[in-house]
Amino acid sequence: MRCRPAGRKARGQLPTANIATPTGERFDSVQLRHATDPEAILSWLADTAEVLAGPVIRSATTSLGFLVKPTQAGDSPAPPVPWLTYHGPGSLVLLPPGWAVDCTELSWVRPLDLEVGAALPPGGPLLDALGRLPAEVRVRSPKL
Repeated sequence: MRCRPAGRKARGQLPTANIATPTGERFDSVQLRHATDPEAILSWLADTAEVLAGPVIRSATTSLGFLVKPTQAGDSPAPPVPWLTYHGPGSLVLLPPGWAVDCTELSWVRPLDLEVGAALPPGGPLLDALGRLPAEVRVRSPKL
């Protein structure tokens, strides 16, 4: 299946192949499914859970991918709830611009900082905080 946004017919306006990178070397990824309002989630993490997120990838309205410090093989933390997935060594992360498997467009909510020494947050505290994320924050409709 070929993904293309409605109204775009010309080739070359968006990548025809996704950019992917392996986890476990530069970063791992925590995926939060069914996340509808990224700003509300990031605010809750910072204000209530006191956890700062690093780079965040959005797949339309279906999920958020948080890039975190890499772990060693076998050391990946276990997600506390079914709507979270930890992608440790041996996985691939799709990077924007591009398309998810369900043809939703990938975009940066918070871009990846390529500066030398730019710190990524550890995955464990973020995973724990997202496991406590109230449902009303996770599935809230964004303000229009």
